[in-house]
Amino acid sequence: MSDIVSMIMRDIEEDVTLQVSGLGVELQSKGLFGRRKCIRVTGTVKSDLEREKIGRIASHHAGNAYEVVNETSLRQEPQPV
Repeated sequence: MSDIVSMIMRDIEEDVTLQVSGLGVELQSKGLFGRRKCIRVTGTVKSDLEREKIGRIASHHAGNAYEVVNETSLRQEPQPV
């Protein structure tokens, strides 16, 4: 696992305000020759605020060197009957 992926995962997992299930962070190459680098973050969160915070953490580490794709989704809470 690359250093940047490890740093993003560590910061997300150590943040007690985030409750992410199925967290995944992967580094991908995009484009015809794989020159564009992308960090893809997946998992399920409870709120839009958590989703935004995860995006900020990933962007902080990515800087201008990587595109961040935040594919975290909101957990569907069961509706009361």
